[in-house]
Amino acid sequence: HLDDLAEFYTRAVETDVCGIFHLGFGKTHSVREIAEITSAVAEEKLGKKPEIEYLPERALGKRAMMGFTWDMQAANEAFGYTPRIDIRRVIERSI
Repeated sequence: HLDDLAEFYTRAVETDVCGIFHLGFGKTHSVREIAEITSAVAEEKLGKKPEIEYLPERALGKRAMMGFTWDMQAANEAFGYTPRIDIRRVIERSI
């Protein structure tokens, strides 16, 4: 989220540390998870639960759902940075 990125950049410009740092939240989400979180948040905030249309699994099957998670340890060690805003909070701010 932009608030997390702003915090990281503020910390980074105050040091001489150089490198490549992964700044995501550290958790991978499937499209299904994001749709379900969005539906739940919409129901809480708007009083209506949007219906999710589940389509048949694609030819890639379970492999299409695989992903990887970025390791935030380097950013934490170099700058004391830990992202605070998870996907649910991002969605809550958007609805």
